[in-house]
Amino acid sequence: MEGIYFYWISWLFWTYCTFLMPKSSKRTKAAMFILILLLCSNTFIQYGRYVLNLSFIILAAMCFFAFTRYPFRNMIYFVFASFIIMFSYVCLLLFSMYDPVWFYIDVKWVLSTFILLLSIIIVQTKKARLHVLLTGCCQGECLYRFLIQKLTKTTIFGSSAFFDTVSICCFLYGLVSLVYYFSQLFKEGIQLTWLHRKL
Repeated sequence: MEGIYFYWISWLFWTYCTFLMPKSSKRTKAAMFILILLLCSNTFIQYGRYVLNLSFIILAAMCFFAFTRYPFRNMIYFVFASFIIMFSYVCLLLFSMYDPVWFYIDVKWVLSTFILLLSIIIVQTKKARLHVLLTGCCQGECLYRFLIQKLTKTTIFGSSAFFDTVSICCFLYGLVSLVYYFSQLFKEGIQLTWLHRKL
């Protein structure tokens, strides 16, 4: 069932933001943003054969707005990095469509894992990495839908499969951040133990 990953992971993140994060404006904004995406996920705007998911429009707009808050030099690099993510997203989806026999695992998980690893390699800062990843996915979704529009009667931007992929990316990103956090705690604990023995 397409969309199941999106709903489960979104509610998981909303629960974390609402009950586990310290009270702050950042927590409120994150929880509200997730709720808005959930509420608008079944609302569509149609223009001819093109159908746009309202949540997709909101997500793309927020990603592009986030880019404008970076210094110009950084913004140029992040735009370039998002194009790399975009082309990777499209190429992998086209490959899975024309030669699905190579994919023993659900393509959503393969695509999400590949894009996340790519974003970790090309973007150093954590906050910018998530922005680049999401922006690249939104751009990739648009390009992919334009490329395959002759194969479908309607072209849907922001399908359930797209939101599943983005949700899995965010989930895996959260796991990587959690592992990094605990590894740093473990490393600091070892250093403190070594220093205590020296003293």
